[in-house]
Amino acid sequence: MQEYPVAGSAFTYTLVTFGEFPAYITMGMLLLQYVVAMAAVGQGFSQYLALLCNQSATLFVIETGVGVDIDIMAFGVILVLSLALTFGVRESATFINIVTVAKLVLIVFICIMGYVYSQPGTFSSQFTLHQKGTDGIFQGAAIIMFAYVAFDAVCNAVEEVRTRGTVHARVAGSESRLMVLGRYTLFNQLYFRLGLVL
Repeated sequence: MQEYPVAGSAFTYTLVTFGEFPAYITMGMLLLQYVVAMAAVGQGFSQYLALLCNQSATLFVIETGVGVDIDIMAFGVILVLSLALTFGVRESATFINIVTVAKLVLIVFICIMGYVYSQPGTFSSQFTLHQKGTDGIFQGAAIIMFAYVAFDAVCNAVEEVRTRGTVHARVAGSESRLMVLGRYTLFNQLYFRLGLVL
């Protein structure tokens, strides 16, 4: 009898439903998704940090002269986060919780300041998807994709747990569907409000 992991990831679903070969293709696409997302987030952090310091967005970029530029800050951020994840699930979870709380506080702060200091005249109700065309729709979908990339990673992280009873309900997946939908609704509203004030 064959045993399968029960984390609920896309790999597990494809393995059980379609077999090994489609599952390996799915695994390759998931790895590619994580690599692209990690590189984009690292580069975005580097650019925003440079702009926060009133410098050019390419402050941390080194031009090699062979058509490939190296972003030192993005590389450093990815290296530090990768090292933090190698210390174990408990330490990684603590680090991720601290970063998540800081991010939520920052998003709420930006939303409050944006609503307090924004001018009502800057909001336009005449924007439609047709103004940006098909490219705009795909760009928006690509940005929103980052809000959902980590969900499969959390599902896969459950496989690292030795004793399921010791894991917080958020990681173990033992929460109800209503709580999951509520969390997604809350975070979608935060991203929507953040985009509105920016």
